[in-house]
Amino acid sequence: PKGKGNIRTLAVLDLESKRHYWLTVFAQDHGVVPLHARLEVFIAVENENDNIPLTLEPVYYTSVPENTPSGKLVVELKAEDYDLDPSQRLTFQITSGNPYGSFSINPDTVVTVMKSYKSCRQELKENIRTVISNISKQELNSCGVIITVSDIPRALFHTQICFT
Repeated sequence: PKGKGNIRTLAVLDLESKRHYWLTVFAQDHGVVPLHARLEVFIAVENENDNIPLTLEPVYYTSVPENTPSGKLVVELKAEDYDLDPSQRLTFQITSGNPYGSFSINPDTVVTVMKSYKSCRQELKENIRTVISNISKQELNSCGVIITVSDIPRALFHTQICFT
């Protein structure tokens, strides 16, 4: 007689929790004097892209004065992805809140001024939404970046004329 033993999972396996399992399997017949065999089974858990990238802050707040030149660093976003994949790289992109194209983001985390605000009669707030994705583009997360563009006070020039 032939028999078959199938090993099945009873729970979700996660590489980030446990990388592998060693199982000991016994096969036994039902003879008058039972005989058995023992087998060691190694199960390696394969990596799955199952963790979303998370920024270290849910919202980043920063400010820049008007007339800030193009290319100026505004804020650096930092994120982590807890999948154990050494080749994985996170990328960033601005998805909303930048209607005038005043800001750009390097795919590697840095928000910079794209166009300078020439004149600002009041404080402006730009609510930028950024999306973080890993290289497989499967898991996405987003965070807010609040950038206040502040008005630089104008110097008042006074001329004093004296009459004698």
